[in-house]
Amino acid sequence: MPEPAIFESMRDDFVLIAQYTDDQQDEKPAKVFERFFPGGGSIPVYMVLDTDGNVLAKLEWPADRPNMTKEEFLAFMKEGLAKFAALK
Repeated sequence: MPEPAIFESMRDDFVLIAQYTDDQQDEKPAKVFERFFPGGGSIPVYMVLDTDGNVLAKLEWPADRPNMTKEEFLAFMKEGLAKFAALK
């Protein structure tokens, strides 16, 4: 069951966009990934972007630590929201 605070914030405060890079026939996802990670990066990655596509907050979870806590993910979301609110 999803954490209520995370679910409610995702529903009410964010526009969710998922970018999948699995399809090797489609080059567009790789180009989008390259834009944000020109030197490469890990997947999954979570980002909060402003309306111009600028990164406000980014969470790349290390491969050697497969689980994050709900509190850590919620803190990342709050950081992005605070930076977005500061733009107004």
